[in-house]
Amino acid sequence: MKVTSEPLADRQVLLQVETEPQEMEKSLEAAYRRLARRLSIPGFRRGRAPRSLVETYVGREALVEEALGEAVAQAYEQALKEKEIEPMAGPKIEVLSRDPVAFKAVVPLVPVVELGDYKALRLPLEVAPTTEEGVDQALEELRQQNSPWEPAERPVAAGDRVSLEVVGRVEGKEILNQKGVEMVVELDRPFPLPGFAPELLGLEKGGEKEFTLPFPADHPNPDLQGKEGVFRVKVLGVKERKYKPLEALVQEAGVADLAALREQAQLALGAKA
Repeated sequence: MKVTSEPLADRQVLLQVETEPQEMEKSLEAAYRRLARRLSIPGFRRGRAPRSLVETYVGREALVEEALGEAVAQAYEQALKEKEIEPMAGPKIEVLSRDPVAFKAVVPLVPVVELGDYKALRLPLEVAPTTEEGVDQALEELRQQNSPWEPAERPVAAGDRVSLEVVGRVEGKEILNQKGVEMVVELDRPFPLPGFAPELLGLEKGGEKEFTLPFPADHPNPDLQGKEGVFRVKVLGVKERKYKPLEALVQEAGVADLAALREQAQLALGAKA
């Protein structure tokens, strides 16, 4: 195979490739076998019809086109390896001859990036001011995130996580029937409806309750806006947060003491700002 290369503007190279005559014959044979497996020719099992018959069925031109695509692709890959070219994208190929296969390809190359003296760049670290209240809040959030939920054998209280079986109806039509719904009992929680969470207070595991709540006028479902919903809930389980002492967080964070942990929290708040 003959391959020449010529650099072009805008990080491109022109390849001119000419293959040996026998390479096209190999591609024609491979194309025949592929087509034979796809054709149903009476009297022959798929893939068993002779090449002359397959060529009669599809036409010489179709067989050549099938072979040409493979021949060009293989020759192009071989040319890239021979010239040690790393393309950035697919080439623009123009076939010059079919037998022997000859073509030219314009190949886009990976751009060359010249880095300046980036190590000399310096930007001052600006840490936003933080307050003691902000640090306290950050530590409290950290404690919540790292404190586990554990089963509580008592009635539901604010802040608990409960598992529920919930059935909801509007105008006698069931709109909700779910088991194993989990939610944290936050009294001002608007989900699933304002006033839903307070209705759970005082219920024990296995306890049931039915209550009515109005759907807001701006509810996302227009069919429910302003209507009364009747809900029946059953408490399947109650969990409470077992808060870890801050000293445990100090140990888990791998710092020396609480002051070091507060300093970490302060830096984190400054970075977020």
